[in-house]
Amino acid sequence: MTEQTKPVVRYRKNINNYIKEGYSAYVHAYNHPVLGTGVVSTSVVLSIQPDGTFETMDIIYTPDGSDK
Repeated sequence: MTEQTKPVVRYRKNINNYIKEGYSAYVHAYNHPVLGTGVVSTSVVLSIQPDGTFETMDIIYTPDGSDK
């Protein structure tokens, strides 16, 4: 059986982001494979790392490092 890898999407690290395990996140994404660039509502967040990286059912989101 082949293991699928999830796409990685960059998002703008911002105080207005909503990211919480067990809920959909709302972030400004830069390179979403379907939605492109803009505010997106994700599928359910499965895990969040201390650096702000979080994983949903379909995608891994990584912060761009800015705080604006």
